[in-house]
Amino acid sequence: MSIRYAKAEIVRVVDGDTVHTNLDIGWGIILRPRIGKEYNFGTLRIVFPDGKGYDCPERGTELNRRAMQYLAETVKPGQILHVISHGIATDGRRTAASVTFEDGRDWATTLAGWGYTK
Repeated sequence: MSIRYAKAEIVRVVDGDTVHTNLDIGWGIILRPRIGKEYNFGTLRIVFPDGKGYDCPERGTELNRRAMQYLAETVKPGQILHVISHGIATDGRRTAASVTFEDGRDWATTLAGWGYTK
């Protein structure tokens, strides 16, 4: 598996482990999300820096509500984040990626550290 570095412009945070982005993979190619029930590779499935899966609590739970509140304070639409692609997510519909906030913290590691994980 080869790792690819990219930049992602936040379109919308779906939940604690899924985010719609305009994913700039270089060479003038930007993967845009397909909004709705059909994901595509502009949608990121957040993973840990080593590529292992991260799973945020599901919608409707208190932990998910708190994770989403934290993310609303941390990332905004239009914000550019750094992404390391680890390939295609296991569902085959999204890009598995570790994401770094502007201050250098890793998305999955930070949320897991706050207890926002299953």
